[in-house]
Amino acid sequence: DLYGGWRRSLGVEMAAESPDITFWRLAMKNPKTKALTGSHRQLTHIPPCIGQFTSLTKFSLASNGISTLPTEMGELAKLTELHLGNNKLTELPPIIGRLVALETLYLFGNSLTTLPGPALVQLKCLTSLSLNNNQLSSLPDEMRNLVSLQTLMVDHNCLTELDDCVASLPALRTLSARGNRIARVAAGWPALVELTLIDNSLTRVPDHLEHCATLRQLDVSLNKITLLDDFVLRKTRLKAFFFEGNPLQTIAKSVRQRPPWIPSLKELVLRTITLSILEGQRDLLQRLSEDDRHAVAAARKCPHCSRLLLREYAEAVRFEAPPAISPGGSKHVPVRTLFCSHRCFLADTSCYVALP
Repeated sequence: DLYGGWRRSLGVEMAAESPDITFWRLAMKNPKTKALTGSHRQLTHIPPCIGQFTSLTKFSLASNGISTLPTEMGELAKLTELHLGNNKLTELPPIIGRLVALETLYLFGNSLTTLPGPALVQLKCLTSLSLNNNQLSSLPDEMRNLVSLQTLMVDHNCLTELDDCVASLPALRTLSARGNRIARVAAGWPALVELTLIDNSLTRVPDHLEHCATLRQLDVSLNKITLLDDFVLRKTRLKAFFFEGNPLQTIAKSVRQRPPWIPSLKELVLRTITLSILEGQRDLLQRLSEDDRHAVAAARKCPHCSRLLLREYAEAVRFEAPPAISPGGSKHVPVRTLFCSHRCFLADTSCYVALP
């Protein structure tokens, strides 16, 4: 009796109808199932009988109180998706390496401080790994062996660098590492398309990213960058570049030939001054030229983020019902609007249609 044996092994302190007992009693009625979901169930344990679910391909126990993984989980050889986000794991046991069919692994919202490097070597099929909101200070060198990994999320950890073990991943397309302490980014990135480094400790945009031929979106907002050099101007393949919230002091002279997706330094300054004026510091307005005062006076707000709009970044329309509809008239009319950034336009694509 696998269920009864596990229940006895937990001790008498566990109530007969605790969330764990109730969930696993029902789950064991169908051990041949291919999908097992127990998210948000107040579970605290995964019993040894999990090893009997050998047909499982998807297993989700997100948002519970699980702190350990039993050795028997290594029997789930067909498992392709494992979701253990928002639990109480402090370590990832070596048995994770026995899940050789694993493609998606969610471990965000735990208390992991290290990863079992030798076990990760076995995960040749892994394409997506989420480690957000843990306590990782480094990534193991063995991660370079995750040859199929396409998406890596390490937001809000304690990383100080992105070293070669990540930069050399041959299939990595998306990397998000916001909210760390990253001051160094290694060279490499053979397939990277989107790189997010918001809220870190970078003092400049890494020059070697210029040679990342596949990179299309780069976000270095809220870092410590004081110099915006020629890299972003030479990197013409970029479709989106975000650098708001940096203490810029110098910008390259060649900014006069900047691509259209980079806001001018003048625009950033005017936006800052306009915000100051709105906060009551109207004396700043007298220091501007007549043309600049006109730009400030004409500034509107982005419909998505409400930031001041000092240039036409993206033009779009939204179809709305008019106040009164005449007989035979259209039920919807196009309303023109402007966005301050590519990011804001993408955030509202369900409501707006881009104009060529």
